[in-house]
Amino acid sequence: VKVLKNEQTLINKDREGVRQLIAQVTKEAPEDKKKEYTTSIVELVLVNLQPFGRNRLYTTKQEQALRNGILQAILK
Repeated sequence: VKVLKNEQTLINKDREGVRQLIAQVTKEAPEDKKKEYTTSIVELVLVNLQPFGRNRLYTTKQEQALRNGILQAILK
């Protein structure tokens, strides 16, 4: 994942790994970019879940609700 100057790597391919990656990115990100960067990471995770491209199966409203739910779950 490359959302900052350097590429970030998902060490563990599970919920905790995603949470750690988001924590790392938000720690290093400018305040006004944190939400944008977190959303980019979540989108990459969603696209790579089975079935691949899953976020494209939802309407924009459904996708946003799902994304918000995932963000809240990860950031807890």
